Amino acid sequence: MTKINKVTTEILPENEVVESPKKNEYVEVKKEDLDALFKRLDKQAKDIEMLYDASDKNSLARAKSKGGSDVLIHTAKVRVWSPTGKRILAWTNMKTNKAEIIMGKVFEDQSTTLILQEGEPLTVSYLELVRNSIQYDTGEIISRENQFDVDAKQYNEILHLEFSNGEKLKINSKFVN
Repeated sequence: MTKINKVTTEILPENEVVESPKKNEYVEVKKEDLDALFKRLDKQAKDIEMLYDASDKNSLARAKSKGGSDVLIHTAKVRVWSPTGKRILAWTNMKTNKAEIIMGKVFEDQSTTLILQEGEPLTVSYLELVRNSIQYDTGEIISRENQFDVDAKQYNEILHLEFSNGEKLKINSKFVN
């Protein structure tokens, strides 16, 4: 038995199936519903644009370069001691906290100890700490671990960070922003 394709009028082999031409499908939607859908899409596009403008462009570029926009990279910021350029790993509570009132003016003597990246302790005044540690260095969080502090009798979360220059650092999560 031979089959004839009605569209092109050619003879087809016996085992080939003839497909009917596809018809256009239409859906009826109320104008109000369509307008509401378009409004929601416009609002969503504006929200996405606003979020993109407010986002951290470095993190966004890094995420896109690592395989797409669906990758979420966790980062942490570490303070940098600007006179030396070294990262601040930890600091103590106020080492000295004195205040005197002389002739109606308050004079404060507040100091704290910083632990810098090379492990060097540095005692500085609180005012100097605030003025010289405004800079931050951002690193990607590679992993996390919990360590038990015997003295404080609590667990501390230790972050393993990797910076853009390839340098790796372990730091207590209390000292990152």
